[in-house]
Amino acid sequence: MIIFNEVAVLDGDPNPVTAIAFQNCIIWKISRDCFQPLMEKSPILGIRLLNVLAKRNRRLISKYENLIARPVKARTAKLLLDLSSYGSQPVDRISLSNQSLAARISTVPEAFSHSIKTLRETGVIEYTRTQITVICPGKLAEFAQVDSELFTVQKRSLPLIEEGGFFIIHGDFNFLTIFG
Repeated sequence: MIIFNEVAVLDGDPNPVTAIAFQNCIIWKISRDCFQPLMEKSPILGIRLLNVLAKRNRRLISKYENLIARPVKARTAKLLLDLSSYGSQPVDRISLSNQSLAARISTVPEAFSHSIKTLRETGVIEYTRTQITVICPGKLAEFAQVDSELFTVQKRSLPLIEEGGFFIIHGDFNFLTIFG
């Protein structure tokens, strides 16, 4: 289950981005007008929401540090480690286009393509039109500028969608594409 758009339900302001589902899912919308009394009746909702916001804030800080401290090839390597669960599963290129992968590391598709080509030439990954496979996770972690022994896989947070309420999604959230 994923919760998103929680900031707008708290402050009532519009959202800076849009999310689009590319496959069927179940979504429950809770409006700000319905959520505020709910939170007053059950303060634990607010406490849990604070935990969600704190985790997302930490991820945002981590992403910011990643952008200012790592070149495109290192960000590409780190993304591939994240998406492949440190090399334990291939990265699906059908559902994750070069454009969407590049957007995740704040670059253009051409720079992302150049980076995966370079990583392939060094033998740390292999790729086809349908998947990217991590061959040497430890070496890829070196390219990513992360300590391979301390590397942890983290799920990506979902930015906000629409105005006036927050949403809960049941199921896999890899199908969402976020546009800023």
